[in-house]
Amino acid sequence: MREQISGSVERPKIPDGFFEVSRDGQFLLLHPRLPRFAILNETARFIASLCDGRRTGSDIAKAVSSHYGVELERVEADVSSTLRQLRSAGMFSDRDTSHERSYGRVNKRVHLTITGHCNLRCKHCGAVSSLHKRDGLSTSDVKGIVDQLSTVPDGSIAITGGEPLLRRDIVEIARYSAERIKTIISTNATLVTEELARGLGALPVIFQVSLDGASARVHDAVRGAGAFEKALAGIRLLQAHGAGAKVEVCRTLVGQPDDDFDALLELGERLGLGGIRFLFLARLGRAEDNFDALNPTLDSYRRFYRRFFDFLTDSDGRLPIGGGMPGLYIDVPDDEMWCHVGEMFEVDPEGKIYPCSMLNQPEFELGSIWDMTLQQAAESDKFINLHKVLAGRMETVEACRKCPFKNYCQGGCPGMALVDNGTLLATDAECELRKELFEELFFEIFPKLKSKQGLSSSEEIQI
Repeated sequence: MREQISGSVERPKIPDGFFEVSRDGQFLLLHPRLPRFAILNETARFIASLCDGRRTGSDIAKAVSSHYGVELERVEADVSSTLRQLRSAGMFSDRDTSHERSYGRVNKRVHLTITGHCNLRCKHCGAVSSLHKRDGLSTSDVKGIVDQLSTVPDGSIAITGGEPLLRRDIVEIARYSAERIKTIISTNATLVTEELARGLGALPVIFQVSLDGASARVHDAVRGAGAFEKALAGIRLLQAHGAGAKVEVCRTLVGQPDDDFDALLELGERLGLGGIRFLFLARLGRAEDNFDALNPTLDSYRRFYRRFFDFLTDSDGRLPIGGGMPGLYIDVPDDEMWCHVGEMFEVDPEGKIYPCSMLNQPEFELGSIWDMTLQQAAESDKFINLHKVLAGRMETVEACRKCPFKNYCQGGCPGMALVDNGTLLATDAECELRKELFEELFFEIFPKLKSKQGLSSSEEIQI
């Protein structure tokens, strides 16, 4: 009995304007308005090209039979399978335009700079502007922010500086916060003492320690002599008092990060870290003066990401790694920004609220914690107007409109676009490199990871 063609009566349609990228006989089909994709071989690509909304599944099977000179009975199963997979990949869907998009967000997280003071003078510090601000947040002010976040699902706080361990009330703040919401402390770890470790180590807090290399030679070149050994000593003290794998490392990509990639992973495994996060260098603060000397070359970035991708596919999860290039994402929700602007506000040492840690210039100030709640800031006209601009960047930025990856990167980081180009309505400086890396992700990395959670929503179609 001949197989019934899936969608034999329906007329499947891939929306007009879809993008196509080819490599080595494979074709990456990208939806024009939604984060959807399918990886096709030549036959599946031809079938997809016939999904114009006029042909039924049976019509498509007949066209394939005629095109390849193959009997209809032999192609029906392949056509049926391909149509099912294209539908599963979301290639027949389109954006719902029956309702107007809403703006404003639910604030769930805060990047809280509790002090602008620091014991180091790192060459790449982007928070140096906080050094010129007075520490105006009392212990009760910080607790009030925690209380607000405790009322929303998945509320969390990242306590940073400057160097947050300079605050005499850091243990009290950390304990109060950790009892109520997910709490992260970002620290250089050089000031961890036995007393501090006893007070902090056993708390349910994630410690993100800045470690910019696997050796003193690399780390101290940007953070100062002796910083590496002090940071390692601080990590070990925290772990000795219960922190264990709650300690993670953040490595800013400066210099030649590919050179000691393997050594840093080995160090992380040896220390029993909970993970390593890689952060892009931002042209902010002291980093602006040192940017050209510190920013990795394009070839160094390419080598780094080759090692990064190889580790992701070969490591079997022995040490979680993440972060890196803003906008380099495959799993992006419909009609949502990957950027957490508004969902994660910046609150500076003076209590001023900003949309995010990259948009902390005076013109973006939304108010202060004494004038409004965090959610009131997220619902303010000023933030909603900003959200409209940011959410529409992939259609308003000229370089984005015709880019096949626009529904994924969405123009990159708007804050980095601002510091790189002086305007939000531009791509960031990583645009061309990100396009290269997207091709690597879709054609090489995704097929290896597609069975893992979060990477199985689209299909690799081979018939």
